[in-house]
Amino acid sequence: MRATTTHNEKNPLKTRIALPANAAALAIAAALSLLAHPAQAQSTTGSIFGQVAANGGETVLIKSTTGIARTVPVDSHGRYNAGELPLGT
Repeated sequence: MRATTTHNEKNPLKTRIALPANAAALAIAAALSLLAHPAQAQSTTGSIFGQVAANGGETVLIKSTTGIARTVPVDSHGRYNAGELPLGT
């Protein structure tokens, strides 16, 4: 990979550097990869999970100090999971 230089005698600031095609393609790909970062956002919900001494089919009541309440089922191992809760619940 070798670059060639073309000088402009009338205006030395317009000197051109010609890169081989594969080097130019590599430079473009590198520049585009810097723009391709996935968007990241803060979560606006949370979850509460745990395990209680209960059989499957029972429920757990989760209440917040702000008045939000949700009942979630308990599985056969006593585990529960309440997802998509508003923050501060």
